[in-house]
Amino acid sequence: MHHLPRIIIAGLLTLAFSTFTIRAEAPTFVNCTLVLEVYAIEKSDALAILESERGKIARYRRVNELVPQHKARLEILTALTTKSGQRAVSESIDEVRYIAEYLPPGSKAGLATPKTVETRNVGDTLEFEPVIGPDGHTCDLNLVPQRVGLREFREIGGMAEDSTVAQPLFETQRMIASTAFPANEPYYLGTLTSATERGVANGDAASEVHLAFLRLNVVESKPDEIKAPEKPVDWSALNLEYSFYSLDRAAARELLAAMPTLNAPWEKLQTLLGEKKARFEHLVSLKTKSGQRSVVEEIQEVRYATGYAPRGAIHSSETTSRTVTTRPGLAVKPQPDPKEDAKATTTTETTTSERVMPNADGPPGAPILFETRNTGVTVEAEPVVGEDGVSIDLNHVVQSVIHLGNLKTAGVAARYPAQPLFETRKLTTSQTLLAGRHMLVGTFNPPGADGVNDRVDTGRTWLVFVRATPNDQ
Repeated sequence: MHHLPRIIIAGLLTLAFSTFTIRAEAPTFVNCTLVLEVYAIEKSDALAILESERGKIARYRRVNELVPQHKARLEILTALTTKSGQRAVSESIDEVRYIAEYLPPGSKAGLATPKTVETRNVGDTLEFEPVIGPDGHTCDLNLVPQRVGLREFREIGGMAEDSTVAQPLFETQRMIASTAFPANEPYYLGTLTSATERGVANGDAASEVHLAFLRLNVVESKPDEIKAPEKPVDWSALNLEYSFYSLDRAAARELLAAMPTLNAPWEKLQTLLGEKKARFEHLVSLKTKSGQRSVVEEIQEVRYATGYAPRGAIHSSETTSRTVTTRPGLAVKPQPDPKEDAKATTTTETTTSERVMPNADGPPGAPILFETRNTGVTVEAEPVVGEDGVSIDLNHVVQSVIHLGNLKTAGVAARYPAQPLFETRKLTTSQTLLAGRHMLVGTFNPPGADGVNDRVDTGRTWLVFVRATPNDQ
């Protein structure tokens, strides 16, 4: 019995040593993949779930049980990978340009002239910054999910005979949140419900409520994944390959639901490709040096008007002139005095009068100022190879811009100069790669049914993967 304390002490020392050893072999880096899911549910069902189900996992499970019954619909699925402490942004938007300031019309029956144009991003954006706690499991998260839609263009007039103009009506679902929650499991965030015309106070609340859930997948590298290569690797340059895939949104949710390993998303995607449930869409490749910024562009330069000269009017003018001679002195002398005449000054006065000719058609207005928008795919990347020769820290921006023609309008808005419509998909983030591995960057979705140009929700999700390889591979 007297030896028991020594045995306990020895055991504690052994445990402490083993704990130290485990911590010494802790993962070298951590990537955080945030997945945002927003479900549209009939409001009575949503109330029943929030009141009866306790716990984030129970609520999430109950919502997903309603999806096959067509009582819940997955509206938003956005994912993006970044590092702890790093801000990341995902954008899936339509750029809606509209006239924000007008000049008075040139004639009584004319239209007001466009003066300035502004742009509002319509669609989905997600901005977040995760910080993983010392336990490697708890996350402090700041995030701003947002959805903006274009409802219509409304006509605005002044006095009875004033020119009528048009202004857009936007609706916004936005949440600014800061929260702490455990990683690798679903977390109920709150509601992101669409606005209604008359509002809740007038008994016109939305028939559906949108419930938002988060999952932060903390993906850790394992000690055996960061072993030094057996033979020297040529890192004088490195290759970056970006591959783009599309698949059904429900299948994408399953792929993103759990990411236990670095390779899990890529391995699941290969299965879906083999089953023809996913489709390869595009590939962008570039070569650069460690620590150097590199850009690849596949673009077209689209020019569009941003300033307009108003419709002119036909003017008539008449010019008359007269000569005036001024002599010094106030008195009028009866006899000319040559000395005084030499001091006289002569000036010519010219008068021009203008008037607008009534009932005359003037020259039409015309665009006079132009800007350029690059459309296509752009990738900007800055990789830094780690001292271990296997990991690569990568800051990158992946962007796709499409020109969709002109923004469709109706009523008086259609009488004004047409505005170009551009669709933008953009990911701005940073993450750590392992050489040769296909790593998930995030979703690369087009905007949903945002009210722009009769756009409909395709029901598909796009994924972007990146792989970094040495110069000789």
